[in-house]
Amino acid sequence: MHIIEQIQNHPRPPISLNKEQVESLSENVNFLQESLEGYSNFNGGSNKDSDALESRIADAAYAAEDIIESHIVDRIQSHGENVRSIEDLYDGLQQVIHDLGLIKKEVTEIKEKMTKIQDDEQLHTNSLRRSPSSMGQNTMVGFDGV
Repeated sequence: MHIIEQIQNHPRPPISLNKEQVESLSENVNFLQESLEGYSNFNGGSNKDSDALESRIADAAYAAEDIIESHIVDRIQSHGENVRSIEDLYDGLQQVIHDLGLIKKEVTEIKEKMTKIQDDEQLHTNSLRRSPSSMGQNTMVGFDGV
């Protein structure tokens, strides 16, 4: 997403980007990157699932950059005239935002499953810790004594 930063920091940007789309793209990518790091840490490093997610996130980010770069090239080649409309740019970016949203939904579901697994493991661990302390005590219920 370096192209967005370059455009935003450029004194005379070649195109203007929709602020809401830029914010949405940035928020989604940042959320996904942080989630991916947490997922990798939980699983002890790289595996097929995190690699697949990382690949999908990268593909979406590259798609956004390609859409923006193509629009800039079209504007330069047409000497500032709109060969492709700005709507094409915004529609393309909206599709990337949609794709990132789907990935974000999937990642959120994975995080919820991971949290449940951790909670279940913690519950199991806690129940194992309690068991030995009560094992030494035998209590007979309903016995009045002889």
